[in-house]
Amino acid sequence: MGGVALDECLAGYWVHEVTLIVTVGCPKFVVQVSDRRFTRLDSRLPVPETEEGNKELVVRACDADFAISFTGLAALEGERTGDWLLECISDAKAAEAGFDACLAAVRAAADDTFARIAQRDGAFYHHTFVFAGFHHGAAQPRVAVVSNCESGDFRVGPAASTFSVQDISSARYPYHQAGMIPAMHADSKSRIKGLARRAPSYASVADLIVREVRLAASHAKYGRYIGKQCMSVCVRGSGEGEVEVEAVYHPTHSRPITYAPNVVNVFPAQGGGLGHMCAKDVQMLGGWPGGMGVGPSGTAMLDRRNLARRPPAP
Repeated sequence: MGGVALDECLAGYWVHEVTLIVTVGCPKFVVQVSDRRFTRLDSRLPVPETEEGNKELVVRACDADFAISFTGLAALEGERTGDWLLECISDAKAAEAGFDACLAAVRAAADDTFARIAQRDGAFYHHTFVFAGFHHGAAQPRVAVVSNCESGDFRVGPAASTFSVQDISSARYPYHQAGMIPAMHADSKSRIKGLARRAPSYASVADLIVREVRLAASHAKYGRYIGKQCMSVCVRGSGEGEVEVEAVYHPTHSRPITYAPNVVNVFPAQGGGLGHMCAKDVQMLGGWPGGMGVGPSGTAMLDRRNLARRPPAP
């Protein structure tokens, strides 16, 4: 995840600012980029466990399409946090009730889960979930944060015993960064928001954020907590009910390619029979069901009509 690989290894020691998630929006689209490194602490030193972890969940709810990423613990009570998040939304049938129901479901489940972990380990651990997408028909993106450590001005403080929800959708160009923020270049935020304001394309904004994350990963002191392999999810809203989502994997040594994140979809009949699936299930099937509607750059695209994936080029 954007965090530590097994919460068991964190007893008595915690580094909360692990991984990097950057989210920026404008009236046309919202982009969320996360690195893919999972880290474990070995003798209090960060050791990369994998550079290919999945930290993104895409949700097609009844009233909105959006992505959720996270930073903090990579595993919750022995389960990968990405799978925990998928099951949280699915088991509560929150997507059937909408965006705000998903926020409430994640907050409630996180309160319960982190309370049990604290009872076991004697400490509360920092964790943040970032939601970003569009309500159907909306002309402005929706960005919200579920966190036990971020204050109203999004400064990170001590981990609290409960999670709270903060909504930053009122900003015309909402921006949020979570994780190893000290590794970010001082001008990164202004560069990213400046490009989003010009809104040349969602792909160009995603590419810039990936470059800024990789720059942060090269930081002499803090870069070891951040991976250079990245995942971007771009949600586009038309203001007329149509919402499209594209997920792209950005490897370090080749061009960006399509990649299947975890997905919760409340329109299975429109998505080739897809309901609640995780990336490993999709890979076993050889790609997304539905076989149509590939995005303009060959990326995985979800819209109100279909959910499809084209295999990456060899």
